[in-house]
Amino acid sequence: MQEDIGWPWLYEVGLGNETTHISNVECHAVGSIVWNTMFKVKEHLDVHCWTVACEAPPMVHAGTCMNQKRCEEDWKQLWWNGMGWFLLDGQNPQPYKDTVEQFEKLDIGEINLDCWKAVLFIVKGQSAFEHEQKLITHIANDLARLLIVEPNFEDFSHAVQY
Repeated sequence: MQEDIGWPWLYEVGLGNETTHISNVECHAVGSIVWNTMFKVKEHLDVHCWTVACEAPPMVHAGTCMNQKRCEEDWKQLWWNGMGWFLLDGQNPQPYKDTVEQFEKLDIGEINLDCWKAVLFIVKGQSAFEHEQKLITHIANDLARLLIVEPNFEDFSHAVQY
C-alpha cells in the first residue's frame, strides 16, 4: 500500500526543484525528517553527477581505429566540453537524457566513427544514472515505512467503559 502513495514521485519532484520555490507551509507539512533526508540524497546525487561529468567512460577502440591516441584525446576533450558543460552549466544544468541528445549532435573531431558508435551506445544506455531512480524509490519507500503508521484496530475491539 505504501508504494501507491506517490512518495517516490514526491521525492523526485523535491530533488529536482530549487528549495527556494517551496513555501513555508509545504516545508512544514512535509516535516524535517523528509527534508533532511532529501537534502542528503540530493547532495549525493549532485556529487555523482559532478563525477560523471568529469570522468568520460573508457573508450574501447574499434579494429578500424588507426590513431588510438588521438581518438582517446579527442574523446576525453569532447566529453568534458560536451557532457561536462551540459551537466554542470551553472545557469542551465541539463538532465542526463537531454544532455545525451545534445551531446550526440556535437562534432566528434578525430574520434573514429566506429569507436564513437560503440562509446555512444554505452552513454545512451544511461548506466551512469540508472541507480538514481532506484535510490530515490528506495529512500522514499523507507521514509514512508518509517513515517506512516498503520492504525491497529485491534485496540478498538474491546468495549470502552465509562
